[in-house]
Amino acid sequence: LPVDKKAFKGKIPEIKGLYPVDNLYRYEELKLFGHNLSHACLAYLGYLYGYKYIWESIRDKKISVILKEVQKEVMEALIKKHKFEKEEIENYFFDLNKRFDNKLLNDTVYRVGREPLRKIGKNERIAGAINLCLSQNIFPENVCIVAAACLCYNYLDDPEAVKLENLIKEKGERYILENIAGIREKKILKLIEKYYEELKNESRSIKRYRKP
Repeated sequence: LPVDKKAFKGKIPEIKGLYPVDNLYRYEELKLFGHNLSHACLAYLGYLYGYKYIWESIRDKKISVILKEVQKEVMEALIKKHKFEKEEIENYFFDLNKRFDNKLLNDTVYRVGREPLRKIGKNERIAGAINLCLSQNIFPENVCIVAAACLCYNYLDDPEAVKLENLIKEKGERYILENIAGIREKKILKLIEKYYEELKNESRSIKRYRKP
């Protein structure tokens, strides 16, 4: 658990797992664009492929390949922006993926994917990661796939998913991308829309779900 080293008065207590750091902000971005974005990738793609659990998603070869590419884009951007040591950040993602693969956790795609309108928001895990990559001259090809998958999330027991679907029906996916995600780059908008159409067409489980 990274903690702000400068926030302590006196000696920092020796607690197992406590990780005092000089720059907490970079670890906050690592959490948001590492852990949270990866989780979203597995949840939204897993949902589209008919999986219930996160561990099922990460074991799907196609989803796993996309996840690794998403993480690669974000890793490169975080290393450039925050000067992370490559070994540290690689170990972080290795440990992260091991935890996602833990069947005993039984974390569902519905829990992780809930509130898609919030999670595609301007400063959140998906749009925020797109902006991070662009700011470091890294093209977020695979993060755009996650954005498209989020737009497809139409789980009936999630009020925000229902609202998202209705907004797309009324105003189109471009409205969500521009007004909620705050994306302005035409190339990114067109790419997400392209992947959105592809995911809708190829998914064998785009049907509306209720919790089993």
